[in-house]
Parts: sequence; structure tokens; C-alpha cells
Amino acid sequence: MCGIFAYIGCDGTSDDVRTLAIRAASLQKHRGPDWDGSYAFPKGVLVHSRLAIMAPSSGSQPLTSLCGKVRVCVNGEIYNYTEVIYRCMNAGYDAPKTGSDCEAIVLAYMRWGMNFPAYLDGIFAAVVVDERDP
Repeated sequence: MCGIFAYIGCDGTSDDVRTLAIRAASLQKHRGPDWDGSYAFPKGVLVHSRLAIMAPSSGSQPLTSLCGKVRVCVNGEIYNYTEVIYRCMNAGYDAPKTGSDCEAIVLAYMRWGMNFPAYLDGIFAAVVVDERDP
């Protein structure tokens, strides 16, 4: 089971805040021993500890949209990820960048916004950070 740590509502670009978030996330390292990733932004920090089951050589998180403005940390499995990816690509959205089933969440969010869970079949928890202009 992957570990997700999100510290929202702070200045994630601050060295002190980023260090604190990474230190706090290290307490759940046992949940995702295969890889760590983080993303610091002006309104928070995301840290992900990955347990690589599907596509162990790709799918590092946080996952990022092609525009670079949407980031997602996920734990879980998306059973219908090929269908979701196909539907999004047929609607003109970009192809996934990794082999991770969880990247379907990025595409689904980009296409359907906050209604994206209605299009997913699986078990998952996700944190989505959208830095696009409203």
C-alpha cells in the first residue's frame, strides 16, 4: 500500500516546510518502500511513497498532466484504466506518459473535473492539485 502525505495551505516552496513534510512522510515509508517522490508548490507539498505493483519501472508519483499544472498522488488500483484512457484519448486528451493504471486518474480529472470518480472502477484514494487558472 502506497503512502500519501499532503500538506495543503502552507508555502511548500519554503525549505523548512518542505523538509518538515518529507520528514513527516518518512513515518509512512514502510507503506511504499520502492520509491519516493514529492512536489512542492506555493500552496503546499505532496509526498508519495510508492509500492510498485503495476508498471514498476514507471509511474513515479506525483503523476503530472502533460501541461504540468495538475498533479496527482494515488494509492489503489483502477480496474477500467484502459477504457478511461481510451475514452479520454478519443476526446482529444493526451496519451498517458507512464504505464501506471493510476495515470487514468489524471486524464479523467482533466476531462471530467471533480466528477472524475464517477468514471472510474477501482479502489483508490487520491489527492489532486490543480494549479491551472480558474
